[in-house]
Amino acid sequence: SKEDRDCFRMLFDALVPNGAEIDTAGLADGLRRLGYPGDADDTAEATRPDGLLKVGRQDFCDSLSRASELPDIIAVCPEADSSEEQWPQVRAVIVEGSSRTGSSLLKAKVDEARAAAGSDGHGVVLVLAARGRASMEPAEYERQMRAELQAAVEGLPIAWPLLWAPGPAEVGLLPTAGSARPNWAMPQAAPSDLQGG
Repeated sequence: SKEDRDCFRMLFDALVPNGAEIDTAGLADGLRRLGYPGDADDTAEATRPDGLLKVGRQDFCDSLSRASELPDIIAVCPEADSSEEQWPQVRAVIVEGSSRTGSSLLKAKVDEARAAAGSDGHGVVLVLAARGRASMEPAEYERQMRAELQAAVEGLPIAWPLLWAPGPAEVGLLPTAGSARPNWAMPQAAPSDLQGG
């Protein structure tokens, strides 16, 4: 946003009072002078575009803008969530009077995915099956997954792969037309991976 870029320009001016280009060592020194609590050397290095030894105001602002970008997250649901402010920001699309696997809700999901990708965009169909596997009876889980997958296979470009997170990829739940679509399974993290050890 314009406000963010104004802040980034003011930060650069505070770090580099003469407004000239500066190398990463100079940026790191400026960060320390301002009381930056993190690793000033690594942070300064991250602002330097590849191939450049020095960074100017524009490159610095561009780098911080890229680092602070957030994706558009859209949740299509049958009812409003009463939770307070969320981070990251989620745009809720409420489809009143629909069940979780009702045709109007599933159509809205497909429409929102296509709109988010735009005419030249690409997408990945993220299948978050773990919660459903754990909380539903097997027959209900299978019914809901088949309905969701049918809507995705029929409504989204075939080039968009299905990413099962975590795996395994349950290709037996796919409609016949879905067998040509790439299916990827993300391995489940082991507890030792989550704890950094």
